Amino acid sequence: MKYFNWGDVLSIVTAIAALFVGIRAALIWKAASAVPTDPGWRTGPPIDENDASKPIEPLDPVQAQMDWIVAIMKANAGSADLNRKAAIWTAWAVGLSVASSLLGVLASCL
Repeated sequence: MKYFNWGDVLSIVTAIAALFVGIRAALIWKAASAVPTDPGWRTGPPIDENDASKPIEPLDPVQAQMDWIVAIMKANAGSADLNRKAAIWTAWAVGLSVASSLLGVLASCL
């Protein structure tokens, strides 16, 4: 019966770490695609206390359009920040996967 050597154990541990880091990256990518766009005003009667504190939609269409443009730019900035974080997590996942593969190859050679 063959027992695990340290190379096999390290390979498995790094593969499991790569799995969890990759899942974390995927969740951040998902959050980046779901950043809401909020112009900062409400369109009807208030729903709750937070909604009651928001101003009503501007009557001036130019002002309303400018509010939407600002909201889209803020949402894009938030999404870009999450995309940057997800890219870093993905790079770590790839690095751990490569380390796991190399450790597996080295363990089989010993």
